[in-house]
Amino acid sequence: GSPPRTVGDEWRGPVGDPVQARTLAEGLAVLGRKGPGLADRILDDRGRVRPHSGVCVNTAAVARLAPDSVRLAQGDIIRILPAVSGGA
Repeated sequence: GSPPRTVGDEWRGPVGDPVQARTLAEGLAVLGRKGPGLADRILDDRGRVRPHSGVCVNTAAVARLAPDSVRLAQGDIIRILPAVSGGA
């Protein structure tokens, strides 16, 4: 199925909620347990970030990288941006 218009349509999580994770995949899994449905809205069935979704770690866009290859360090911030698409 397709994701909702924005992640916020389905899940509104606490801003700045700390998670213990070594990789982005682990971090999204933890957030998914706190906000059911979040991981399914961000990741496809292969565990990759869905097209048109934005994910950043700190200021680096990481949506095109495999989430299990994105290493996290203490204090890193995961930002999930609404899905965007369209054109003129």
